[in-house]
Amino acid sequence: MPTLPKPRTPKKKVTKFARNSPDRTEFLLDVATRFFLEKGYGGTSINEMARYAHASKETFYARFPTKKDLFRAVIIRRSHASSVLAAALFSSASTVEETLTRVGQLSLQRLLSDDTIAMQRIIAMESRHFPELPQIFYEHDPRNSLNILAAYLETQVAAGTLYPMDCYLVARQFVGMLVFEYQMRANLGVEPKPTEEEQAYQVKGSVEFFLRAWARPDPPR
Repeated sequence: MPTLPKPRTPKKKVTKFARNSPDRTEFLLDVATRFFLEKGYGGTSINEMARYAHASKETFYARFPTKKDLFRAVIIRRSHASSVLAAALFSSASTVEETLTRVGQLSLQRLLSDDTIAMQRIIAMESRHFPELPQIFYEHDPRNSLNILAAYLETQVAAGTLYPMDCYLVARQFVGMLVFEYQMRANLGVEPKPTEEEQAYQVKGSVEFFLRAWARPDPPR
């Protein structure tokens, strides 16, 4: 089962990169991610990030003209990491049950990470002052994940393994059934994180419910 890479914590030291090196951009995004998670969107300063990274403000602004652009880049990178893993799962020759089980495990792992919980709390707290943040997050993270899942379901409908459906709607229903309770618990912080056994049980039940509703009993061979 592939797992999401843990976010890197940039060390406070001088790191030399070529001017337009992709590694330099990744380093700046590592710094930005740390600042956003620790200080929130409103409390994050480009000037402070530049000093921490031993870079000039112009270095940041050349890549990210505004703080909103920088935040969007952080979200897109997080989403891309998940999309790469999801694409690998969906492209395998596994059954629908096996694929959705792995997708469910990955979804819960990502949802319950300290990183994700912190990011969602920041967006919720600061949305009043920065109303564009929820839209940026939703478009590049949850909606992107739902589109990938819906596209996979469409291939399975076309292959005859699943009954015809509104694939985007069913993708939303599956993810909602899978994560709703845990997401609410995580965001409220009212209970400890579920154990691996609890997560596995949640995934198993969600996948079985999905298959009872949509799997053809006699798919083509």
